Amino acid sequence: MVALVTAPVERCELRGRRQSIDKFRSTDMGSQLQIHQTCCRPREYKRAARAAMAAVSFQEVAKTVAHPNRWSLVNAYRDAEAQKCVDDLLPRWRNRLGWCRDLHAQSLRLHGGSTEHRLRPGLISSIALQPAAPISRHGTTTARRCVTDQTARFGEFTFKGKRGVYDIKEPEGDFRMLEKQARFAVTTLLPSLTLAVLLGVGAPRPLQAQTAEPKELVKQAVDAMGGADALRNLQTIKIDGAVEDWEPEQSYVAGGEPRYLGKSDLVVTWDLEDGRARTDWDRAFEYFMPFFTHEVYSEVVTPQFGFAEAGNKGPVPLFGTDRSLMPKGQTAMAAIRVAADLRELERSSPLLLLKALDAPQKLKAMPDQVLGGGTFGGGFGGVYPAVSLPAIAFVDGPTTFTILFDRTTHLPAAIRTVDDDPILGDSNYDVVLSNWQPVGGVKVARAMTYTLNNMRISKQTYTNVVANPAIDAAAFAIPDAIKTSAKPPASGTVPYQWVLRRQNFNAFLNSDAVNFPTGGGLKLVELAPSVQQVVGGSHNSLIVAMKDYLVVFDAPINEWQSLFTINAAKAKYPRKPIKYLVLTHHHNDHTGGSRAYVAEGAAVIVPSPDKAFFEQVFSAPHTVVPDELAKNPKPATVIEVADQMTLRDDSEQIRLFNIANPHVDGMLIGYVMNADVLWVTDIYSPVRDKEKTPAASTFYETLKQLGLKPARLAGGHGGASSYADLETLMK
Repeated sequence: MVALVTAPVERCELRGRRQSIDKFRSTDMGSQLQIHQTCCRPREYKRAARAAMAAVSFQEVAKTVAHPNRWSLVNAYRDAEAQKCVDDLLPRWRNRLGWCRDLHAQSLRLHGGSTEHRLRPGLISSIALQPAAPISRHGTTTARRCVTDQTARFGEFTFKGKRGVYDIKEPEGDFRMLEKQARFAVTTLLPSLTLAVLLGVGAPRPLQAQTAEPKELVKQAVDAMGGADALRNLQTIKIDGAVEDWEPEQSYVAGGEPRYLGKSDLVVTWDLEDGRARTDWDRAFEYFMPFFTHEVYSEVVTPQFGFAEAGNKGPVPLFGTDRSLMPKGQTAMAAIRVAADLRELERSSPLLLLKALDAPQKLKAMPDQVLGGGTFGGGFGGVYPAVSLPAIAFVDGPTTFTILFDRTTHLPAAIRTVDDDPILGDSNYDVVLSNWQPVGGVKVARAMTYTLNNMRISKQTYTNVVANPAIDAAAFAIPDAIKTSAKPPASGTVPYQWVLRRQNFNAFLNSDAVNFPTGGGLKLVELAPSVQQVVGGSHNSLIVAMKDYLVVFDAPINEWQSLFTINAAKAKYPRKPIKYLVLTHHHNDHTGGSRAYVAEGAAVIVPSPDKAFFEQVFSAPHTVVPDELAKNPKPATVIEVADQMTLRDDSEQIRLFNIANPHVDGMLIGYVMNADVLWVTDIYSPVRDKEKTPAASTFYETLKQLGLKPARLAGGHGGASSYADLETLMK
């Protein structure tokens, strides 16, 4: 999200008539400035813009960058090109662009992130192209592609008699897309659109040096919550509430709306002073059929250990015990889950600010931080427009919390950590706090929305909060049966996002090995001399040896599993490089290790329409947990399959099909012809699936339409079985 800010003006010429505009400020909620373009000849403008950009020397720009890296160089080059367009074209085109005489274009500024750029006419188009509601779309194919169905209401334009309301956004993400968007806007869009730009609505302030001391900001927040004494008197708390969960990386469309996972009820009994909590869950999981389940269980977390006591109420998930949140009975939590749950307890604790106040040596000053917006501009269901807020860092053990404060109330607005996500890279994980209400003399946030890069993850609503209830110590006592297996919280690198979000849709494997159950391991199973299936964990891959190279299907979970598969493939088939990685679909549990293959030099084959999404994945920064691609950057080659594709050499032929299915938009299956093995992920899992499902039925009918009847089916889950087993399941 970006904001347009202008210096004060008194009057402005709008479409040939005078209209009063009083003192534009970033806080004005109703001030509008219409910028109209008239009599502009597109071809002449495009030629002039291209000539201006071509005159910019990348080498000369690079000399001006203080700390050159891939991103700073690209941004500097982009800005130099756009500024050159302003310098060369603005004097020639000012009248035809309809700029007001009283408002110089250079007074407009674009605020986004930590930098400030001059806004130029060519980029206005690229910024104001996100409609708030469906509109009748007429005109060229190019224009229709730009009129997408995002949400917001901060600007408008008229095109061939139709009016739409549009969000003002800064194009972000992969640098190739940035350059493409900027060039396209300058040379193509501007001559075609009539724009109206709404100034100052939802405008974040530019990042600036912190004016208040960290301790002062914390003290103001503590006072706003009721004061230090009131917080010290809050020792226990009991919460009744409801939770809704979403998973953005299990969306139907790559980069689309997060998939709704379900709604749950919870009761939290919390010893704030000792950092112990018991949560009783009644969870309804609604991921997709047939994985609708109802789990009733309790989890206890203390600074020393964690355990769960689980039972199942309703249908058992088809994934079995490796899919269940916890096996029935009492089970010690994996150390990574204890660590993740403890961190989240501290994040949401009413006493976090008091803890920070009592440890001023752990506070660090920070510039203002942006809350909301995000790389995908709300495309993953972003819920907050960008706003810049004062912030401090609180370093507590292995965790650094960034605390953002409301400028008016001084209450904490959000608590942030920067987490690693295998797909998105360095990511802001925020809990956004709202609906503050007094409880026992202390203000408590009764609504908490968890977001990852402004993508909705979870929403918790407290329906009842009781201060200082009596708590029986037995509520936190670890059962004797699991004392010996209980583990302290994990230290070092914890895959927080994987642990937290896999719990949200009943898919967390309770193992510190992450990829396979405790005591297990991955291994190769030979399906044919040239075909190996990687099994032993919750997710599988397939290795196919061609004459001179290797093809791998799917890169599940994380880099660790990909490195295992890469090394196992090299050992099994020496002197054959991995030339292709085939990703069946975009879901993170089957693509989380894909960047390792790019680092290996493999081209990545994906189904349509996923190419742009994966180009962003392979260019995302990974500094929190640097992976192989971050350590050894390489350009990614992404190949998109719209319908069919064939990989062949003298020894083997692999046919890829992008098939219709209810799981995702874009799903590849792969048929290894000479070996007579077909690879399928998620829509059917050989060996594992024991019931007929809509996805499996669609898959079966597709195979019949394609005339495929392979001897063996190998799956991204489960194992490998015969085609006859699928036929039996479909009866």
